[in-house]
Amino acid sequence: MLGKRFDGGTLVWTTLVVDPQAGVFCMSASPRISVIVPVYNGARTLARALESIFEQSFPACEVIVVDDGSTDDSVAVARSCSGNIQLIQQENQGVSAARNRGVEQARGEWVAFLDADDWFYPDRLKAHASLIERYPAVELLSGNFEYWHTDGSRVQNLDTLSWKHELVASEEEGVVHVTPELRRLYAGQHVGDTHTLTIRKDLFTRVGGYPEGVAIAEDMCLLLKALDNSKHQAVVLQPLAAYFVHPESVIRSDPLASQRAALETYRRFIEGYDFHKEEVAQGANDALRRARLDLSYSLIRHRHYLAALTNQLGGVLRDRGPVVERLRDLLSVVRG
Repeated sequence: MLGKRFDGGTLVWTTLVVDPQAGVFCMSASPRISVIVPVYNGARTLARALESIFEQSFPACEVIVVDDGSTDDSVAVARSCSGNIQLIQQENQGVSAARNRGVEQARGEWVAFLDADDWFYPDRLKAHASLIERYPAVELLSGNFEYWHTDGSRVQNLDTLSWKHELVASEEEGVVHVTPELRRLYAGQHVGDTHTLTIRKDLFTRVGGYPEGVAIAEDMCLLLKALDNSKHQAVVLQPLAAYFVHPESVIRSDPLASQRAALETYRRFIEGYDFHKEEVAQGANDALRRARLDLSYSLIRHRHYLAALTNQLGGVLRDRGPVVERLRDLLSVVRG
């Protein structure tokens, strides 16, 4: 089995021997958190992801690996790992369907997620479990994370909490309780990521889970629905997990295409969803506005000036929110 240690800014994987009878998992631990691991052709990294769950300072009540029609050795890797793993196999339906399938089978009152190419830091579950114990009313938790290169080196000078300065004034021992005043920022900035999200299973089910058939920004759709249908949320400011940046991913290899897809996901979601909380609706509009402006600036960098202008005009005519802000964005793009 694999273990990890840090050597300066480099992540080094070493070999560990883990006794499968050592009681790595405690089914009665409270709160009971099920960890869902979707995998599609992730044999190369799956063992590393699973080991990061097995080595948690607070035990998951179960690990559910959902193989989404892999054609490599992902299933064999999952079966070879020691620990309390439930393996589900299905035809390829996409990561959202795989996550949803895992939640359907989960026995824990809480669910957390980890993709097969990422990993949890040792106290990731403990950080959220302790908060749940202290604040039983909380329904949704997230946390910071760090980016890593696939060669095992950390991405430098990248703060994943872009509104951290707003949070620090509200923090209590490294934790921020999301007030209605902060909820717009939470919704608009998409705090954390899928692998730092812990959510009550009943809330996840009530809002319909991840939208299936959506390839990019599906996590934003879930977050907005969960924020809109819950009263108490919290954010842990410390990094809880590692997100590995893959040069061959769609987001990296074709950023314009991924930005267009994210913008379309935001737009369709906002147009088709009936918000209950005004601050969440405002945050969703902020996210859409930022996604549109980011795409326009990327188009300008690629010298697609007319496309950038057309994109912003579309926002003025179609998007929700204050028209003054949309006109200001249009003027910014015109000025280049």
